[in-house]
Amino acid sequence: MPQWYWWIISGILLIIEVFASGMYFLWLGISAAAVAVLTWLSPDTAWNYQFLLFGIFAIVTTALWRLYQKRHRD
Repeated sequence: MPQWYWWIISGILLIIEVFASGMYFLWLGISAAAVAVLTWLSPDTAWNYQFLLFGIFAIVTTALWRLYQKRHRD
């Protein structure tokens, strides 16, 4: 899957975040952007590994955000 698809997916997810708020789509958008960068660095990456990386990044970034929120509640 070309890197441009991931940039488009990232942009769509970030636009959804503007309207939905809640910080969940932000992390999905950042994860898609991270996969876009990795795809740019290694264009021969198979599409199934790209989706696997997206899933891993999405879970890790969302979990880290939740952990941050729990520790910094006011």
